[in-house]
Amino acid sequence: MTLIELSHISLTYPNAAAPALSDLTLAVEEGAALSILGPSGCGKTTVLRAIAGFERPQAGAITIAGQPVCDAANWVVPEERGVGMVFQDYALFPHLTVAENVAFGLQRLEKTAAARTVAQTLDLVGLAGFQMREEVEEILRLTGTTAVLVTHDHDEAFAMADRVAVLNHGRLEQVDTPEAIYHTPSTPFVANFVGQADFLLGRVDNGKIHTEVGIFENVGGHQPGAAVEIMIRPDDVHIVPASPGSARIVGRQFRGSENLYTVILPSGQHLHSSEGSTTVYPIGSSVDLKIVATHIVTFPKS
Repeated sequence: MTLIELSHISLTYPNAAAPALSDLTLAVEEGAALSILGPSGCGKTTVLRAIAGFERPQAGAITIAGQPVCDAANWVVPEERGVGMVFQDYALFPHLTVAENVAFGLQRLEKTAAARTVAQTLDLVGLAGFQMREEVEEILRLTGTTAVLVTHDHDEAFAMADRVAVLNHGRLEQVDTPEAIYHTPSTPFVANFVGQADFLLGRVDNGKIHTEVGIFENVGGHQPGAAVEIMIRPDDVHIVPASPGSARIVGRQFRGSENLYTVILPSGQHLHSSEGSTTVYPIGSSVDLKIVATHIVTFPKS
C-alpha cells in the first residue's frame, strides 16, 4: 500500500532564481525505505520539508495514508500529519537527559504511559542505561517504519533503501531499486552520479552498435546510422596483456580492494578498468580489452 504520495509537486522559495522542486511525482510504500539521492542543492531536503509540512508547495498534492495533507483545497499543519523528522544537526535539548528528550514529544500521554513508552523506546534503540550510536537501518526494519532518507552518498543510499530516487536541479531523474539505478540508469547524469562511468562512442550499423572495442546489441532500438554512447562501468572492462595490443595503460590507482586502471584507446578515448588488488600491470603496458557488460545501457549521442 502506498503510504506517502507526492503528485506534480512544484516549490520555489522566495527570491530564488530557480525552483527547488519541479513537477515532482514520487510514492513511498508502507514499511519501505526510500533514499533521495542527489548533489547539494538538488532539492532533497525540500522534499522532506514538504512531506512534513514545513514548506507549502505552490502546485501539486501530497497524501499520507490516503488522506490529503496538501493540495489546492487542503492544508494539514505539521503537528497533525503523524510525521517525524530527524535533522542532520542532531538537535537535542542539552539541559535534558536522554529519557527526557525522548519524553518531550509524549506530553499528551498520561505520565505512566509516557514513562513506559520511553523505556520501551530506549531499549529498542540500545540506549537503556547508557548512550550509543543507534543503528538506524536496523531500527527501521525492526519496527516496520516507513522512512524517507536524504543523502548525497550513493553507497549509503544503496545500503539503506529499498528504492532510490535521484534528483537533479529539483527534478526526478529516476526512481528504482538500488540495483536498477546502478546497472540500468535512465540518464547519463544518473550513470555518472551513482558510480564511475565511461561513455563509449559507437554507431548503429546492420542492427548492431559498432565501437572500437567491439560490437554490441542495439538495445535502445536506435535508428541505422545513429551515433550513440554505451555506458561502461570499470567492472565491465577487463585487461588482457597483449603485445602489440589495441590499447595502452596510462594510469593506475590502488584502492585497497581493487586497482583502478586508466586505459587509452587509439582514438584517444579513455576507459577505466577495475582489476583485483593483486593484479598489477605497469603503466605504459600494451593491452587488449575485453568488455563483459552485465547490462548494456545506451544513450543517443548529444
